[in-house]
Amino acid sequence: MGQKGLDISIRVKRHFELLKVSSFYGGNLPHWINEKAIYHINGVYPAIKEIMIAVYVGTYTTAIQGMKRNKKDVNRAKPCYLDMTAGTGFIKLTHGDKSFLLFGSATIGLLAPTYFQKELRNRKKIYPFYKAIFIEYDKSKYMVLKNIIEDVCEKLHELNLPCPEYHLIFGDANTLAKDVINKHDDCDHWLVVIDPEGMEISWKTLKALLDTRKVDVIFNYMCAAIRRQLRHACQAKHHAFHQFFGNTNWESLCNNNNEDYIGEKLHEIYIQSIRELGYYVKTASVFANRLFDWHYHLDVIVKKENPPWLRGFEEYSRFLENLKESGLVNILLSNTLSDYIYPTHTNTFH
Repeated sequence: MGQKGLDISIRVKRHFELLKVSSFYGGNLPHWINEKAIYHINGVYPAIKEIMIAVYVGTYTTAIQGMKRNKKDVNRAKPCYLDMTAGTGFIKLTHGDKSFLLFGSATIGLLAPTYFQKELRNRKKIYPFYKAIFIEYDKSKYMVLKNIIEDVCEKLHELNLPCPEYHLIFGDANTLAKDVINKHDDCDHWLVVIDPEGMEISWKTLKALLDTRKVDVIFNYMCAAIRRQLRHACQAKHHAFHQFFGNTNWESLCNNNNEDYIGEKLHEIYIQSIRELGYYVKTASVFANRLFDWHYHLDVIVKKENPPWLRGFEEYSRFLENLKESGLVNILLSNTLSDYIYPTHTNTFH
């Protein structure tokens, strides 16, 4: 059965099940997985981020191929995937006595257009990315990632599903990313994923990518983590803030004591700089506790307003960002949905 017509809570649950590493491997985990190198998080809120990335990536290549067909273009589109902060390809979430090993953004780039589309929509025509490029600067994570990418592609081939040409690069994305775009000039579209722990990717790097006019970007803006560093940045004139924001506009908040306002305003400053480059931004905001727990913005940066592959992202965003943690847990653990929705807040979807 396909996705169409299913209650969105069921679709969220189905995505979560597909994101489980054990589901893909038939209940078993590869023996070489090094859990010490895997990013371990308490709580289930990060699952929203992975689900949202999977939803967006899963429709991206199919929609682009559809645009080509509608234009009667005989040449197949060649969309490519760049994960600038690839990590290990896994994340581990813990809730109480339960833990879940989920595919991360790197492996989602291989699975969402292929395996997920087959399982969710029973598609007969599968459109993988033409190429997939992964950049990771931590050597231990890079080695785990290398194993998982090779293994996932082998498994896809066993399932008679395609795996794109892929390249793993060890190093700093700030110095490598634009060269990757230029080197692989046979790619006619790029979907770039940036899922950092904080402010690792500089504004100079992001602007250089956007200036190519070849990319759409999924950017995980870590609102709470960045806000917590503001006071130190104000006192020290911290150069990391200048590098991340690309300007000094953030300094206008140094004397403001409204913590909630500061976090959102810093994000607005960042997004405004992107819009000034001629891009559109859609944001899904997720928070368990605005000030001291999970609070991040998943920004989708696109060249054209409302492309067709954005629709699913918007639908899931409106639903997921209003869930209490108890509601999300109940969905993911197959319990019932009742009285678990926050009153709709109006300023978190832009």
